[in-house]
Amino acid sequence: MAKKDQYKIYQLTNVFISRYGFSQIVLDRYQQHAAEEAWLIHPDDEHFNLIRVSLAAPLIDRNEEDRIDDYIRAIQERTGKEIRFLDIHITKDPYSSDREYHHMELEEAFSSGEDVHEFYPEIYTAIHQVENEESEIFALASQMRKTIMERRKQLLKQRRPVYNYAVMAICVILYFITFLLSRNYSFNTVLIFLGANYHTFTLGLKQYYRLILCGFLHGSFLHLFTNMYSMYFVGSYVERKYGGKKYLAMLLSSVLTGSLSQAIMSDNTILVGVSAALYAFMLVFIIDSLKANRMNFMSVIPLILINLGINFISTTAWLAHLGGLIAGYLVYLIYENPENKGPFVLLVLMIALLFMKYLSIRSIHPFYGGNDMEIIKMLKDFGFDSYADKLWNRLIEVYQRYGG
Repeated sequence: MAKKDQYKIYQLTNVFISRYGFSQIVLDRYQQHAAEEAWLIHPDDEHFNLIRVSLAAPLIDRNEEDRIDDYIRAIQERTGKEIRFLDIHITKDPYSSDREYHHMELEEAFSSGEDVHEFYPEIYTAIHQVENEESEIFALASQMRKTIMERRKQLLKQRRPVYNYAVMAICVILYFITFLLSRNYSFNTVLIFLGANYHTFTLGLKQYYRLILCGFLHGSFLHLFTNMYSMYFVGSYVERKYGGKKYLAMLLSSVLTGSLSQAIMSDNTILVGVSAALYAFMLVFIIDSLKANRMNFMSVIPLILINLGINFISTTAWLAHLGGLIAGYLVYLIYENPENKGPFVLLVLMIALLFMKYLSIRSIHPFYGGNDMEIIKMLKDFGFDSYADKLWNRLIEVYQRYGG
């Protein structure tokens, strides 16, 4: 068929994009075929999620079959879903292939092969003669671009990462509160007061909620800025991919695992920051980018290098990062293959063992006695005298029990 009939590809492709929610894709190594075919994908279409629209004669040889199979494999690896392929040729010639592809032939008032009237009825009237082929191509291309842009805007609106934005907002608000309170009290005291992971309170006073709450606190503006900058990209990606609830599950499990990993291997330090979750999110992004061969993986390399470089700073809780990374990978495996219960069992077992190890700690040293006393003062300054006295008595018991 002559190349002047390329507008018919646009006519048929436009229907699939505008009416049935498909998107057009082209892999670089197949660009030489762009003039005579278009590939369309709709991963969630229940009938055919990969369609080729072609002007070429439907006499498919071995090389052509191998090319199609390579393309199908590439798309299947990218989407992680089984591919149902439909090969459409704009011609009246009979289809010939040794492979059992679903296929059909279309032209004006003509169709043969697969009958998809029930699924895509409008494609049967899509192809028609026009007086000006170039104008037809330009008009249809503009319409498809408009459809794709509107769909993309709607999709981004529907998948707005509100949970990630909420977590970022909580982190910023807590840092602002920390900054204001630190004008009258030491910064470390304020962090402990607001929920930092700190052996004396977490283990000694059994305030285990601090193992997670500490992830929303940050020790400096630079700490907050670097984490929120990373969170904006990789956190949003994870939530858009899995949804808000699964995003929170990954965040909380990685923060908990990171806190426990650092706590059982460290002295009595003040641990804050959401970095454990960030390492989990970055791992998901990197794995997906490598699997999909996405070019935008390059844009996040500086972010990754910055976070890896931070681990060489002596005050950085690299064990928390490692714990979050491992937990994030296990949660990723759970989400990607729900039928495999192994990763879930490993995650639960790891958290349980870490928590048992944490509870087995028999000494807390050194104690930050000055910070502890300042917290008592803060409570009394805020009018909680009775609670402050009770807390002080409990702290004395902790000092005695853990050898302070």
